Amino acid sequence: MAQPVTMPKMGFDMLEGTIVRWLKHEGDSVAIGEVIAEIETDKAIVELESPAAGTLLAIIAQQGDLVPVNGLLAHLGNGSDADSIFGTFEPSRPAPRVSPVAQRIAIERNLDTALLTGTGPGGRITTGDVLAATAYPNKASNSLRTGYPPRTPDLNGNIILGPMGEAIARRTQATIRDVPHVHFNVAINMTAALELRRVINHSQTGTIRISVNDIIIKAATLALLKYPVFNSTFEGDHLCVHPHVNIGIAIALPRGLIVPAILNCELQSLRDIAESSKGLALRAVSGTLRQAEYSGTFSISNLGMYGIDSFTSIIVAPQVAVLSLSSVKPTPVVAKNEIVIQQTLTATLGIDHRAVNGAEAAQFLSEFKRVLEEPSLLSA
Repeated sequence: MAQPVTMPKMGFDMLEGTIVRWLKHEGDSVAIGEVIAEIETDKAIVELESPAAGTLLAIIAQQGDLVPVNGLLAHLGNGSDADSIFGTFEPSRPAPRVSPVAQRIAIERNLDTALLTGTGPGGRITTGDVLAATAYPNKASNSLRTGYPPRTPDLNGNIILGPMGEAIARRTQATIRDVPHVHFNVAINMTAALELRRVINHSQTGTIRISVNDIIIKAATLALLKYPVFNSTFEGDHLCVHPHVNIGIAIALPRGLIVPAILNCELQSLRDIAESSKGLALRAVSGTLRQAEYSGTFSISNLGMYGIDSFTSIIVAPQVAVLSLSSVKPTPVVAKNEIVIQQTLTATLGIDHRAVNGAEAAQFLSEFKRVLEEPSLLSA
């Protein structure tokens, strides 16, 4: 029996996506999980994975088509299924000549896309065309810092949010309204962790270097493995505890904030996490995130690179917690009745109080602190 391939929902507010290109053709054999197409959402270009193994019998939504979530894209099956699949599709709306992401960036950068020559299929103006025209940075650092110029108003004094900005506004408002946030702070001595980072980077070959953020991700992963309730999503009458630790990293882009995830962190060493972090940041900036990278189970926001002392974050619902990290600063503290200088970081854990309680939050933060202050645990 033929199986439909439909537009997946990636993100709380995603309503539709555009077919950028098909990577497989009618008649091709595909494996489950194999990338068969690229689709563009209001946030990024994402790889579409096949939901099943079989033959790509028919491509219904063509390149450039704008298709609603759960709308029909193609049919999978075997040769005998071909006769049963036609006559089931209503044509989707044609996409504009300028891709949605490219149009939003152009608005934010006060760029007239009519002046550009598109390099995409059929002369379509792509995100890359706009970025090249505005000299927007196309690289992201290993620490996931993707600095960008301040937003400025247009000639009418307006700063246009665009579809992505509007989606963020709706989601954050709904989350604050529906999710009871409670926050907890802890000061962490990062002196030993920073020394571990120095030793690893000094001895390491290649271009990948361990960042403070990578150390944070590793420590959070170990704490989540011990307290899996924080690696869950709130499903109304139950918590769904996820088998893998997929840590979402808040990345600020000119068009808005995204929180893509580093997948299967529990299987990665500190060096692996550093490599995954860099790749995630580069794909976020270039708009080529994978479909699975929108499936975070816990999120981290790090503003330490801006010298922030402490802050709170909004939970990425339906996740049940979010971790906010400050800058690491030399701080005088009392240790063994003496005043000493330690490299100190303030961590703030925000929880959904419907799902977890204060005692559990204290236990999680205590374990997170312990891991960071015992470097041998981080290098596991």
